[in-house]
Amino acid sequence: MKRNGATLVEFIAAMTMGAVFLFLFFQNFTTIYLIHGKETARQKADALALSVLEEIMALEYDDLLLSDLPPGTGTSYDYPENPVTIDDRGTALTQDDLTGEISWIVFQGDDPEGGGEYKRITLTVTWTEMTPGSEGQGTSQYQETLAYTVRIYEDTDY
Repeated sequence: MKRNGATLVEFIAAMTMGAVFLFLFFQNFTTIYLIHGKETARQKADALALSVLEEIMALEYDDLLLSDLPPGTGTSYDYPENPVTIDDRGTALTQDDLTGEISWIVFQGDDPEGGGEYKRITLTVTWTEMTPGSEGQGTSQYQETLAYTVRIYEDTDY
């Protein structure tokens, strides 16, 4: 005997499988959206860090913000405009802005290969991000950090 159509049990099983697939799709969709937002924030933090690094490189070698006192110990500085806005998320509201902190460490040393005195500057940008995959599981956040290291020499113009 041949029957056309589906039984109620088959229909319920198909609907359950469809619901599971939709749930998994939307869970992955939100994770992908969060990862994309994280990458956008990292790109904007990178641009901000490079602009601050250009400001630092434009300072005179003996500038107070580039001093290492006593020499060789590594002196830490905070960016005067902290906290900085990394991403305004395209809105006029400030509540949804992604903000961070910028700091740098100056270490003064002598080049062992005869390059003269130099200062090694390590610039760090930090901000708080949501952990991908943690959507709907409370506020799972971690500290994101970008760091750049450059050298400037005493008798060189930049």
